[in-house]
Amino acid sequence: MHSKTLQCLLATLFVAGVAVIPLGAAAQEDTAAAPGEPVVLTFKLRPNSPGFDPDVAADIAEFEQMMADAGTPVTVDLQYFAGPNAEYTTKNTLELRSGQGPDLLFEETGRSQNYMRAGFLMPLDDYVADWELWDQVIEPFRRWMGYDGHVYMIPIQSSAIPLYYRKDLFAQAGLPAEWQPTSWQEILDAAEQIKASLPGVTPLLFIGGKEAGAQVTFSRFNLLFNGAGGLLYDYDDEKWVVTSQPLLDVFEFYQTMAERGLLNPERAVGGQANDWSIEAFQNGTGAINLYGSWAYMFHWSEGRSHPIPDLQDTVGYARMPAREPGASYRGQDWVSQSGGWNYMIPASSTERADTAWELIKFLSATERQAKYNATKGQAATRRDVMQHPTFQANPFLAETSKWLEYTYMKPHFVAGFAGGPENAIREAIGRIIIGEWTGREAMEQFAREMEQIMGPDKIKYEIDL
Repeated sequence: MHSKTLQCLLATLFVAGVAVIPLGAAAQEDTAAAPGEPVVLTFKLRPNSPGFDPDVAADIAEFEQMMADAGTPVTVDLQYFAGPNAEYTTKNTLELRSGQGPDLLFEETGRSQNYMRAGFLMPLDDYVADWELWDQVIEPFRRWMGYDGHVYMIPIQSSAIPLYYRKDLFAQAGLPAEWQPTSWQEILDAAEQIKASLPGVTPLLFIGGKEAGAQVTFSRFNLLFNGAGGLLYDYDDEKWVVTSQPLLDVFEFYQTMAERGLLNPERAVGGQANDWSIEAFQNGTGAINLYGSWAYMFHWSEGRSHPIPDLQDTVGYARMPAREPGASYRGQDWVSQSGGWNYMIPASSTERADTAWELIKFLSATERQAKYNATKGQAATRRDVMQHPTFQANPFLAETSKWLEYTYMKPHFVAGFAGGPENAIREAIGRIIIGEWTGREAMEQFAREMEQIMGPDKIKYEIDL
């Protein structure tokens, strides 16, 4: 990326309301242990991290024993943070800015992009060069774990976005139990057949509106936009693309769904829309839902918030196709969307970086990582983990993890995306769903709002209004 881009973005981007600025002169107090004394390694965690695995105490004890046997005793200080994600990120940002971060940090991919640019993290190039498992990391994740030619993060978990469908409703509508559409048109065709056969069922559980939440964009718009060949930010021109044929294609696809009565305008827009889409799929009043893999594991599985009886027999999951074969931004037939969580070593941890890396390697060993991903119901980001019997024992995870080969990662400048395009996109989609705007009108309104938010010098038009 051009240095001008970095300067502009760092001047405007925020992480959870805290400005991202380069690491200052403040440095963590030197707490290196005297010879023979254990190194105290601080490791900051969230509830979805390996630190909350039932066997973490035994794993950490094993690591500490391994290091002691090697003559470099270590005591791992696990620092759990159980509050909201926004508070976690705010606290991390403040600590990293002041040079008081932990020795090892567990953070989300999108938010961590700003940490790399601000100089908060230590480059891991020398470490991964000698780590045989780095080559097992799937390419989209290898690419997004770094910045400016350096590696800063180690991915450990992610998700895919399946196109779920109710097999029981498909059977009633005369549709196949094993369904894999290859274009948007085939999705529309199936939805039309459901509408004609099952009057009380919403064929497509697509949602919109500012209040509907991030899943409007993350689980739905982003896949459609990438599948139409779209790119929302032009890295060469350093501008947001506010009008384009792919953007118009997506908005007009929503217009088609709305005009044909394939959506539910009364429930698909508003603050409860996301919950409604989960519940409607659970109770069989909705037939097709484009949603994250976590829904299968944490909403619809037995013992979860919205269990579906006989889940494996009742629910099918297909890959999301591009608009038509080969139409995606990378010329592929399929699209998915991923975020994820990663290990990273703060730049302030110079005295304990080697030890932190040893803990990363230990926790990332194939068998241990496979158990963690399977236990947490998370897609694997490495091929060796995907192939492990422990992970393969879950057919859903084994299949959907394969889709990460062609996934798109959460928008690179996640703070800028949330602060500008995301709300405008949600609003546009919501207006289309309730019939207030056509697809072209939605693109025009999006462009005008983006010009006001970002400024005319930060946007570009590929289609004249």
